Amino acid sequence: SQTLSNINNNIYFNNFAASFIPEFDHYNTWLNSYNVNSNDTSLSADPDNDGMNNQLEFAYGGNPSSSDSELYLPQSLNTSNSFIYIYKKLDTAHAEAYGITYNLEVTENIEFPDWSTNNIITETSDRIGSYVNVTNTIPINTDTKFLKHTVINE
Repeated sequence: SQTLSNINNNIYFNNFAASFIPEFDHYNTWLNSYNVNSNDTSLSADPDNDGMNNQLEFAYGGNPSSSDSELYLPQSLNTSNSFIYIYKKLDTAHAEAYGITYNLEVTENIEFPDWSTNNIITETSDRIGSYVNVTNTIPINTDTKFLKHTVINE
């Protein structure tokens, strides 16, 4: 055997190895933190009957055991020259780990849509645990704009 390190002349490391902690299951930890019944843990379940399934509640940082989905749904407001669209989402690392993609696109013609992210100014701030708030500013330069916000679990 070969000694790799000698600290204070009395501690030795031999054949030192490090192993990784198994992947943390944030989804089930999130469910358990709200004491969700084990029969209601699927992504499509809606244990609080608020019309928002577990997948969306998880994606938006909601509470699957309380009918308060309106607190977690995206919010919007208008200014004189822009439309502001705000929502909470998983941070990049957690979203990638769970295969969740958030898309916000805009078009001016709903009959023949040309969905695009052009001219959407996106800012991320206010980290809350593994979630961040996203503020999207869409300039209003025409009379009509249509928004499409999707949350996709791949």
